[in-house]
Amino acid sequence: LTPLKYWKSKKSGANYPVAWEISVPSQQLTLKSLPLLDNQELITDKSTRVTYWEGASEFKGEKKGKRISGKGYIELTGYAKGLEE
Repeated sequence: LTPLKYWKSKKSGANYPVAWEISVPSQQLTLKSLPLLDNQELITDKSTRVTYWEGASEFKGEKKGKRISGKGYIELTGYAKGLEE
């Protein structure tokens, strides 16, 4: 798992790794995960008090020499401020 691209939030200052390369050599699998939009940050100060990035992504790559693609959902926590008591 290798980050390929970061997006920095102007609101929270968090720097999120929003694009990834995923490699599973034992399965002959390589994928790139790319966000549909970079800014998919949620700031929930009035409810759970957690700031995090979650959003839609697309995947493209190869498995055993064949091209594959798909869509998914990624959640990134721990990159912005934590819970305050």
